[in-house]
Amino acid sequence: MKRPLVVLSLAWVLGYFVHGWCRLPATAYLLAALAALVGGGWAYYQWRKGVVITLLLVGVCLSGGRISWVEGHSPSALSPLIGASAESSRSLPVVGKVTSLPERDGDRLLFVLDVERLRMGGKWRHLPQREPVQVTVALSDPSQWRRTAQIKPQQTVAMPLTFQRPPLPRNPGAFDYREYLARRGIHWLAEGKSLSEFRLLAVARYHPLYWMGGVRNWASETVKQIYPEQTNGVMRGILLGERKAVPERIEQNYSTLGIIHVLSISGLHVSVLLAVGYWGLKRLGMTREKAAGLVMALLPLYVILTGMGAPVIRAALTAGMVLLATLLRRQQDVLSFLALSFLLQCGWNPHVLEEAGFQLTYAITAALVIGTGSLGDALPLPWAWARQALAGMLIAQGVSLPFALVHFHEYSLLSGVANLLFVPIVSLVVTPLGMGSVLLAAVWETGARAVAEMVTLCLYIVDGGVGVLAQMTPLHRLWQTPPGWWLVAYALASWYLFAAWCGAFRFHSGAHRVYGWICWIGLLFIAASMKIGSDATRITFLDVGQGDCAVVEAKSGQVIVIDGGGRDVRDGEASFDAGKQVVVPFLKFRGINQIDTLVMTHGDLDHIGGVKAIVERIPVKRVVRNSSPIQSPMEREVMTAIRRRGILVQVPRLHRWERLGEGVNWQFYHPGISTRHERNEDSLVFLLTVDGVRFLFTGDAGSPTEDQLLRQLRLPDIHLLKVAHHGSRSGTQSKWLEVLKPEHAVISAGKRNRYGHPAPEVIRRLQKERIHIWRTDLQGAIQVEVQTGRLRIASVLKDGG
Repeated sequence: MKRPLVVLSLAWVLGYFVHGWCRLPATAYLLAALAALVGGGWAYYQWRKGVVITLLLVGVCLSGGRISWVEGHSPSALSPLIGASAESSRSLPVVGKVTSLPERDGDRLLFVLDVERLRMGGKWRHLPQREPVQVTVALSDPSQWRRTAQIKPQQTVAMPLTFQRPPLPRNPGAFDYREYLARRGIHWLAEGKSLSEFRLLAVARYHPLYWMGGVRNWASETVKQIYPEQTNGVMRGILLGERKAVPERIEQNYSTLGIIHVLSISGLHVSVLLAVGYWGLKRLGMTREKAAGLVMALLPLYVILTGMGAPVIRAALTAGMVLLATLLRRQQDVLSFLALSFLLQCGWNPHVLEEAGFQLTYAITAALVIGTGSLGDALPLPWAWARQALAGMLIAQGVSLPFALVHFHEYSLLSGVANLLFVPIVSLVVTPLGMGSVLLAAVWETGARAVAEMVTLCLYIVDGGVGVLAQMTPLHRLWQTPPGWWLVAYALASWYLFAAWCGAFRFHSGAHRVYGWICWIGLLFIAASMKIGSDATRITFLDVGQGDCAVVEAKSGQVIVIDGGGRDVRDGEASFDAGKQVVVPFLKFRGINQIDTLVMTHGDLDHIGGVKAIVERIPVKRVVRNSSPIQSPMEREVMTAIRRRGILVQVPRLHRWERLGEGVNWQFYHPGISTRHERNEDSLVFLLTVDGVRFLFTGDAGSPTEDQLLRQLRLPDIHLLKVAHHGSRSGTQSKWLEVLKPEHAVISAGKRNRYGHPAPEVIRRLQKERIHIWRTDLQGAIQVEVQTGRLRIASVLKDGG
């Protein structure tokens, strides 16, 4: 048994799935582990066999037991104290210790606070143990922005905070922020109104986290000074993990090509920096063991300096195990040390196994350790370094592909090319020289600026190349999550292709390579053509906050997007963009690579503010809008983005039926020539029919438009009404409802919006007509399916969720 830790690692993964299936208590798993250990020991004593099976059984039981124990012993001590207060949004004085490096995000400051006590009912309540909460503090003026540099880890502080539960995902496929925080032991969010209410009580000046926080602030300011404005944000992301400093355009291009990891602290960065340090110490005359030991000793400082994020800790632990293998002269057994780091992290926090970054790190690293040498030797290239580089790229791309489809629903066919061309420049040139420029600035600023100029030139070259590849839209695909059978088939096909290239088959090896490629490429085509729910037409009313957006997916494959939600702009930056943060992620989740028609009902911000982000990310065939002239800078910006991409813009002709797909048709009722009234009354109003089921979309049209349509048209009974203007009292009159006779009504409004939408009188009118009301502010996204003329409706959340 050469690698028992590898077997235990595989057993741990299996135990995770076993626990998800049977959900036994921790004691049952412990007893099963003891039984397996005793039985395996007896089998080995009798027949000298059964070690692997014993390790597998014990590992499965330990994994399931650890997960069960963590799930049963991680309640929140704050919950029984602040449950009622959180519902009333009342601020509570709190004392706690800052435990993370504060991060500024626009006009907000974010950090983790370990709460020690809080004041309720005139008394201070001490928690049995400190509990972390994610704190957000509003920064109201530039003086507060400057003060953020004074807030460092290990400071004991006091401030009033308002608590609330982390939100559940409100749209299909959305990021589950509550689950993400729970994996880190955080069960509550807390908000401070102003940094002026922040009071410093005590400072642990000699704690490494405190003084490294000061070093981090100095390094961040140094990067701003020696690098030009166009590149200092990228360099802060690469060197210090400040991802929010990276310009949005650059981040989007790198993400599209699947190389976003080079813009933040990743395992690749840590490995390169450690390799440079290790090589430098060896050049100074140190032995391999001493160099490895010294670099290992400095590794925790680097983790603290870069913010102690989960990816940094994971990368440091993985790289540290490789150094430990060198220190112990066990370089040939790196896989076992990798397995040890895997078990340590899973043992500490079993739920880390659910994170995409964790899965990618260990799957790719293990595959590279196992297969790079063998595949590199088999590739028909004359240079050894080229063979190894190509082999590493092929293995990394092949292994990462299913993880990308499952977690990100996106994969570019140019990802391998981008990794081969640009990642070495960033990792081997930009990162080491960038770190060197920051260190050099401490003693020689002129020299540091000269190095920064070389780094900037490299970044310009990389950014230009990435920009060119990112524009090749047909090669960047969105994919639906493949089913389990496809993942198993892909794993088998990948192993078969790898084995065929490495010469595992003695006879007809060339034929096996051809068969391997056929199987592998065939599975990609199957994944690309998958369409969930293609036997029904689906309409999803997305929860975009105080705004509107609906996505129609016809069973024939046609996609219609109606409005794009809004944008919340503060200090010149979009703090919330529904197109970027809600609509595009949903389209990615559904594997939608093209929008056939994008409807802009009218030009209000809460309806078309997110359209720019949509057209910049997803190809659009045509845009349908009313004939009103452009009336705002935001609307002009949206239309400029549409025209820049050559998208056809049409004004619909009234009262004509148009076929959109199999069983899907629409007819526009309003407006004709612009009425020049309030912009809401220029909203497009149209009837959409799906296999005989009728939907009426009304934009923000109010009572004047309703009266006009009731006078001019004989409106049919409808099955579902999209209530106008988020349920404002300006529309949805009783006589409107009496004529339309809808069975269901969908109201798109923001949770606790400042306008009071939907208006109570509108709700009463709908209830009086016995219409089933669906609200995005209470229920999240509303999902409608039409199949063979039948209407099915469900919400993502329960009422009030």
